[in-house]
Amino acid sequence: MLFTAIPTKGQFYRGSYQTFGKNRVQYDPKQWEHIDFEHFNVYFYGAGRNLAVYSSQSAKRNLKQLESFFDYRLQGKVYMLVFNNLQEFRASNIGLEHTEEQNIGGKIQIQGNKIFVYYDGDHSHLDKQIRENIARVLFFQMGYGQDWKEVIKNSALLTIPDWYSEGLVSYAASPWNVEVDDRVRDIILNEEFEKFNHRTGEDAKNIGHAMWHYIAQIYGEDVIPNIVYMSKISRNIENGFLYVLGVPLETLIKEARAYYQQRYDYDEKVRTLPRSEPLDIKNRRNRIYQKFTTNKSGDMAAYVTNKAGQQRVYLYDIENDKRKKILKIGHRLDRIPELTYPLIEWHPTENILTAIYRKKGEIILGMYDVEEKEWDKRELRQLDKVLSFNYSPTGKELVFSAVSEAQTDLYLYKMLTQSQVRLTNDLFADLEPSFTADSSGIVFTSNRPTDTIGSIRGKKERRIENVQIMPTYDVFRYDYQTENEVLTRITDTPEFTEEQPYSTKGGQYIYLSPKSGIMNRYIASRDSAISRIDTTIHYRYFTNSKPLTNYKRNIIHHDINPEANQVLDLLQYENKYKFYITPLENLSALNKLKGSAFNEENKQQKENEELPERIVVQKVEVIEEEEEKEREVDINNYRFESDKQQENQKDADSTQTKVADNGREPLKNSRFIELKKAPTPRNGSGKPGDSIKIPIAEIYRPAFLANDLTIQLDWNFANNLYQRFNGGPYIAPGLGTVAKTDVIDLMEDYIFEGGVRYAINGNNTEFFARFANRRKRLDKELLFQRQTTTQEVQAFTLQKTIIHKASVIGKYPFSEVAGLKATASYRNDQNVIQATDANSLREEDQYDHWGGFKLEYIYDNTRPLGLNLMQGTRLKVFGEMYNEFSADQGDFYVVGTDIRHYIKIHRNLIWANRLSGSTSFGSRKLVYYLGSINNWISGDDMFNFNNNVARNQGYYFQTIATPMRGFIQNARNGNSFALFNSEIRWPIFQYLISKPIKSDFLKHFQITGFGDIGTAWTGTDPYSDENAFNTREVTNGGSSVKVKLKNQIDPLVGGVGFGLRTKALGYFIKMDYAWGIENGQLKDPRPFFSLGLDF
Repeated sequence: MLFTAIPTKGQFYRGSYQTFGKNRVQYDPKQWEHIDFEHFNVYFYGAGRNLAVYSSQSAKRNLKQLESFFDYRLQGKVYMLVFNNLQEFRASNIGLEHTEEQNIGGKIQIQGNKIFVYYDGDHSHLDKQIRENIARVLFFQMGYGQDWKEVIKNSALLTIPDWYSEGLVSYAASPWNVEVDDRVRDIILNEEFEKFNHRTGEDAKNIGHAMWHYIAQIYGEDVIPNIVYMSKISRNIENGFLYVLGVPLETLIKEARAYYQQRYDYDEKVRTLPRSEPLDIKNRRNRIYQKFTTNKSGDMAAYVTNKAGQQRVYLYDIENDKRKKILKIGHRLDRIPELTYPLIEWHPTENILTAIYRKKGEIILGMYDVEEKEWDKRELRQLDKVLSFNYSPTGKELVFSAVSEAQTDLYLYKMLTQSQVRLTNDLFADLEPSFTADSSGIVFTSNRPTDTIGSIRGKKERRIENVQIMPTYDVFRYDYQTENEVLTRITDTPEFTEEQPYSTKGGQYIYLSPKSGIMNRYIASRDSAISRIDTTIHYRYFTNSKPLTNYKRNIIHHDINPEANQVLDLLQYENKYKFYITPLENLSALNKLKGSAFNEENKQQKENEELPERIVVQKVEVIEEEEEKEREVDINNYRFESDKQQENQKDADSTQTKVADNGREPLKNSRFIELKKAPTPRNGSGKPGDSIKIPIAEIYRPAFLANDLTIQLDWNFANNLYQRFNGGPYIAPGLGTVAKTDVIDLMEDYIFEGGVRYAINGNNTEFFARFANRRKRLDKELLFQRQTTTQEVQAFTLQKTIIHKASVIGKYPFSEVAGLKATASYRNDQNVIQATDANSLREEDQYDHWGGFKLEYIYDNTRPLGLNLMQGTRLKVFGEMYNEFSADQGDFYVVGTDIRHYIKIHRNLIWANRLSGSTSFGSRKLVYYLGSINNWISGDDMFNFNNNVARNQGYYFQTIATPMRGFIQNARNGNSFALFNSEIRWPIFQYLISKPIKSDFLKHFQITGFGDIGTAWTGTDPYSDENAFNTREVTNGGSSVKVKLKNQIDPLVGGVGFGLRTKALGYFIKMDYAWGIENGQLKDPRPFFSLGLDF
């Protein structure tokens, strides 16, 4: 495996500032290619050519629809990166960023026209990603502009919440669907709709989706572009609603809630929940529950949870109400979750739970023996991903739906020989297979237009542009033992998708369908009727289907356990997952279900949409011996009547005046006028006529683009180096302007970063350049730094130090959250005494040369909860050594650690803790001044000269140990320090106010309560007599006699207090008020004003 890691820099060069970061676990580097179309450059690798072509066709269709929706023309080309699966996307460097504790003013992300999509085995999911990404690009261009200068200006002035942006993107991609309807229904009926400010992630997106849907239903879709436009020019999203709709946002939210409340109240009265009581499985918030199943005796259940990407499998003893975790995979990270794995199924004859999951890049088939409590694991090879599986009734075979070479097919796996056979091999997606009761067939869902699996095996049909992929999935049966290439079509519903099919012993089929607007269970049976009689009797076959449930919520997952006579349902109701077990005999067919409010609302629209045609190869049963010779259907050479009409229309249009820009109708840039737009279906369906000429693929060569820009005022250097020892104080470089930017290639494998700092006083300047190559397992990085500092080395003597440092860095992560980093460096210091008199003028420059090596272990699994708010743990353990290339041959060693743990108390109220410590040794040492805070802005004295700093310890460099609030620098000092900090961070307005907060000042306003305790010392321990703070020199007037006094003071000092934090003028501002504690006594309070994040 190959790994890439995020840059980390700095030990205790400047107090508590550290840079942590997460990693990407990379596999073999991809050989990218690209196909360039008019509006899209599509990038792919390996076997992803068909996915790239499919994505380009889908993008072309959806771009036209979305441009019409936004009333906005796409500016520039879109770069689309197509990954063969989610795992390979996760292994890429896309989106990998380092933490920005030192970036007090934030940064502007220059979001270009780059999007990424991945294939998860389902083409409809790929279509959805494409629609959402194109909608996001158009929305970003509308709101922030295309030119980088416009982006910078608008990013600084316009703040858009997630519910607004992600909700609009979701609505534009799919105005309404059963999944959104189900979640909004639950939010509305639980009276949580108006708590906009408390919703994050998917809930925020769903609430925003519902808001835009309400606006479209009441005011019309045409007003939506106007709202976005007015929000942009007024720099306020609330003004956008007010100016266009004439309604304040707060009123609009209440009206939307009442609108949905009325819709759902009636539905609740006419629908039910399962008859049985749900199992007493405790729900944990922010967890997704999946794949509920029981063993052959029905007394043991298994289910899967997913929290922030960490997957777990639990066993649940139904009779004793006990659960046990038997499998845990992955880490909790803020990323796209993998909701496919782990897959679970019980063995039909043994008390064994089988799980399929991915670990360290391998697909594992594990069998857990409940009695022995042991795992038997084997690797599944030649597959990229397994989407679902099912046991045969004997338990000797498995059927997979799996992805291989970017193609989703069915596979038969034999348990005894551990071998697999490919059952289907075409470009259509075959999903959710299950064996029939007698093992003679396999029931599955597919987006194929034909009922023949052998019809696209020619070379021409291996290219996706020559076949038709349907936007929905139907249920099919495949009699694989007879190798009959003609499938049995169970359902034929081009307007919606059936899911999770099973067959019964009576030859019927059970599946889930959103036909009524809510995902319910249906039962279907095959029947026949005489179609015509000539020399033989010809039959036509059809399916009778009836609903079995009429639930209030979608069935997320269901399972049929005939051995235990059980039907299992997993629903999400009242914001909790409910697990139901119903006796199989209780299933009874219902009358036709009344459509939900959502279903009725969309009925007319679906009737107006043109449905894609299907090709059906009819299976005919012959009664008499004499067989009629039927005319074969050549599916490779056909033309629909609608295509002929389109061609005729095209010929007629060609005589008219051509429209500019390759025939695309120019969009109106109109505002506040009624736009006349015909309804356009927003889905990924397409007819063969939608295919476009495919250009020749070219090899990808790195192309670079600007990524982000930081311009801010700061009181510190952008990069950190140890400061030369001067006996105190530690000198900050003063107010200056920092500007830095970076450019990256499309794959984000290569980074060029550069920056400069210019001090207001002209003395302390800096510039740096960095190049990173993250393409292979060992990340390489080159860093060059130049700093200029000026400090007073003795009375009326100034010394200017010019530092040049070059570093070579290598990084090797062990996992997504842990890694090792090594740095070899060379440092050159030029020390120049500034000429203030004749003696200083004669002073020669002094040059110091240092070679160094540093090794760091970094762990970081934190997840953001807001600005300066997070959850999780991150730590760094490091060691560094330096050797001086001079006659003195000085050496210098440092070891230390920094451990931070953030606990979420409730919502975004957190408890942050930090333990740090370090020591230096060698002929040259580093002195730590304990006290004060980072980036402290103060006009008062910042250094305690009363505490002695030993001059006999070989100190060569100096730094501060912070935060120790209540004290200025040098409360304690020494070549070692230890410090513990703890604070409560409470974003009070976010926590208490449920409505949207438009002010950044109020949104990020935090109240903190904190406590610090620590010490710095010389010698073996803080209580050693060698400590300089235990000795004080006293001089009597002009006498040459000096008296040394033994203090024997407590080496530990502490501080308690409270603080305020907020964001103002783009900067994160901190105000602390602290009481120092020394020798058990509370000192006078001291205020601290600073800029910075975290501790």
